Amino acid sequence: MRSPRQGKDHGAAPRSRRVKIGSGAAVVAAVAGLALSACGSSKPAASQSAPAAPPTVHTYLTLATGGMVHNKTGAAEGPKFIPGDFTLPAGAKVVLTIYSYDDGSASFASASSPYLKVTGGTETVNGSPVTSVSNQDISHTLTIAALGLNIPIPVSPAHGSTEYTPEVVQFTFTAPAAGTYTWQCFAPCGSGSAGLGGAMATDGYMKGTVTVA
Repeated sequence: MRSPRQGKDHGAAPRSRRVKIGSGAAVVAAVAGLALSACGSSKPAASQSAPAAPPTVHTYLTLATGGMVHNKTGAAEGPKFIPGDFTLPAGAKVVLTIYSYDDGSASFASASSPYLKVTGGTETVNGSPVTSVSNQDISHTLTIAALGLNIPIPVSPAHGSTEYTPEVVQFTFTAPAAGTYTWQCFAPCGSGSAGLGGAMATDGYMKGTVTVA
């Protein structure tokens, strides 16, 4: 954080105002006034500096669709959060931006699933505030259950097989106390009849670790 520049004093110092005190009763009145003023004065309270605001930290993740991620043999795999593990400073205001390229939906069995709602912070999608994502539009979640934090991520619009347009999901929250927390996607976006296999059960894909230090 830059130190604020020290301002220059462009004005001249104020002149001392002279008071002419006469004789007799005027002198007595003046002295009495000064005495009363002195008796009623008190030392100014020591100034207390306001507590420093927590730092703001920007963290960026990419949610790549299966066609964008390939293994060592060249076969497509995914979807995948990149990076899968990340670190945050304790107590910081965190602005987490997720660029999601996945255009596949992963609806829950129930349209009233709690994972469709934003919890633990505030969320915008492409700059517009949201409090939930509809069941037909949900693609993934980034959920830290231990913190009551849930980020629902909607499907991304697709433009052909090689061109992708991301949904820009921005989530703002306060980082907790130091510790290690597990995040996971709870939308059924993996393999198997329930959609909970494959990437859903693999570290570095649909789950990972947040280290707060």
